[in-house]
Amino acid sequence: MTDPQKLPKRLFAQEVCAFTCLSRDQIRSRIKQGKFPPPVDRCRQDIFDRDDILAYLSQGMRHSMMPKNPFEEALNAVKIQD
Repeated sequence: MTDPQKLPKRLFAQEVCAFTCLSRDQIRSRIKQGKFPPPVDRCRQDIFDRDDILAYLSQGMRHSMMPKNPFEEALNAVKIQD
């Protein structure tokens, strides 16, 4: 795995999408909700600060805000019925 500190200081939106496993639309929506760090520069593309993105991921927010897995919900339903 790549050392996160070796990533460039500034990340383009497409790199952030790949790094977080979120689409651009999901990122934009979360920025509007105040749940994702905003870009630091919006010239032609959104450019994000590496340290902001790493802090976001280290807080575990990525997993808590990802869409729920339908299989996980089905397993939870089965556990409740037992």
